[in-house]
Amino acid sequence: MEIGGFFEFAELNYHHNKDSVLNYLLDQNGSPGPVFYRDGRQAIKSVLLDIADLNKKICLLPSYLCKSIKQPFKELELNTRYYGHQPGLKPVIESRIKDTLMYIIDYFGVEMISNDEILELTENNIVILDITHSLFDEKRLRLKHENLYSIASLRKSFPIPDGSIVHHASPDFETIEDAPEGYEKMLEAMFQKKYYVSNHYANKGLKRHFLTLYRDYEDLKDNNTIKLERLPEISRHIMKHIAIDPIVRKRESNLQYIYDNIDRKQILFELDQIRSPFCVPLVFDTEQERERCKRKLIENDVFPPVHWELPDDVPRSFAYEHRLSRRILSIPIDQRYSEEQLSTIVNTLWR
Repeated sequence: MEIGGFFEFAELNYHHNKDSVLNYLLDQNGSPGPVFYRDGRQAIKSVLLDIADLNKKICLLPSYLCKSIKQPFKELELNTRYYGHQPGLKPVIESRIKDTLMYIIDYFGVEMISNDEILELTENNIVILDITHSLFDEKRLRLKHENLYSIASLRKSFPIPDGSIVHHASPDFETIEDAPEGYEKMLEAMFQKKYYVSNHYANKGLKRHFLTLYRDYEDLKDNNTIKLERLPEISRHIMKHIAIDPIVRKRESNLQYIYDNIDRKQILFELDQIRSPFCVPLVFDTEQERERCKRKLIENDVFPPVHWELPDDVPRSFAYEHRLSRRILSIPIDQRYSEEQLSTIVNTLWR
């Protein structure tokens, strides 16, 4: 039994499309969106291309972010600056900010600033709200304003090879007709991982192969200029044939189980702050303690990601963010896992 890593290919046995993942995503924000793309970077770039005279604005990015968010800004040679956070990743935003693009992330399913605060920002600025971690927060998805774009990478929550979504209120937002390329590597990796899991994790050679396919796909995106491409048709088909409610319920129960059974002093957020179950971020006193715990989890076939290693250009003056990046570890709680499986995590952490 292994916990963590990308999704294997899913069982597609659901046919009541009104309760599907796809219908859930389509229904939340109304006209004129949403628009789907092959991946999250493309979603961001599409928004940047939709904003008039963006090269004359300052783009404020959170100093706690992953490098893939920065890539489209860098490709378009935009004027970017970073803003900081208080402990608990609360953004520190100037009250009189105007004529700026703000990129805001809902870390780990927590509304880092309220809907009212976002709407207040949009009165004089453009806001990109990254809801990758908060896709199950329906009030967040339904937030609308002509200066607001909500974007999300979908493969972090659903068993698809790739995909992303943009909710917007822009009347001139262009749809994309280019066929997606490269995602087939990821699809093959998902099929191979499905076979590996179904055969009780017996074939380690197969595991090495699908992990290589996964890394090759990530390298393809890291090392190539971002093109705007359609959502892969297989991703749409999968989301059309899996139900949303069981996913949300399972994530919620797994979230509760972890909170009930480990030391809450290590957890970054209180349970009542979380509006959308994504994963559980643990924060350790030192980087060495984090690495010891990570090794113990891996020895027990639990593979916890780090959200995130920061891009090299985030200034060291953002000391809180760099310290957090060195001490954080994310515990998987997604819909694949039972409480019995999660007990491995709990027992390892207690030891």
